[in-house]
Amino acid sequence: MTSPDVLLLHRERDQLRPQLAEARLFRNNLRHQWLLADPFTRAQLEIRIEQTDQHIRDREWRLDEIDAQLRQGGEEVVQPPPPPPPDLAFLYDVCISGGEAEPALTWLWEELVPRLEAVGLRFALAGEAPPGVSRLDSAQHTFTQSRRVLALLTEGYLASNSSRFESIMAQAESIRSGLARLIPVFLEDIDLEYPPAWVPLRLNPLVVNPVVLGPAALARGQRIPRLDPWAKLAETLRGPLPTT
Repeated sequence: MTSPDVLLLHRERDQLRPQLAEARLFRNNLRHQWLLADPFTRAQLEIRIEQTDQHIRDREWRLDEIDAQLRQGGEEVVQPPPPPPPDLAFLYDVCISGGEAEPALTWLWEELVPRLEAVGLRFALAGEAPPGVSRLDSAQHTFTQSRRVLALLTEGYLASNSSRFESIMAQAESIRSGLARLIPVFLEDIDLEYPPAWVPLRLNPLVVNPVVLGPAALARGQRIPRLDPWAKLAETLRGPLPTT
């Protein structure tokens, strides 16, 4: 296999992977709509879900074919780790709250979503709602159907009334179920022992152990060598749910 052929295969694979991630997210949203829909709309959504499943299978098959061609050409192919077995008690492994505005918006799509897809975790966005459905009702339903909830905390997130209410609903669901399902994720570098005034007591790092990611993780990584917040997050999302 010539170098131009290898380059073309790598380029095609790099294009297919984000397309596959987007298709999986679209399928998750369709399944969420199906749960809230009337019987007639459900029948229509089932057709779209099957079409999306076929779209996903086609891209997965093509990615496998590209990897096989690269191996035949002597290229080393690094496979992502196998996805964890699905928890059948929940529709999603994780629900993401707080990715509607910057700086969380860009970080969500460029960093978090690809990493969740790479390890096969099922996820949904708390802010997504089918047309005509209350955004807060949809968020509450998503929280109950998600094993974990990631709240992407920034000063802007907690200044938003709707986002703040989402975090309260997520904590209320943890209390109702008796399981610690909410994981605060700080995207801004703060002093975890003396957090700023915009962090409420219920989300204080001394009350709920957080994960620090994004620019905040880079700042902490300079102070704490070998800190790997992504490994910590993956381990937490795969691990058993602790009780409250």
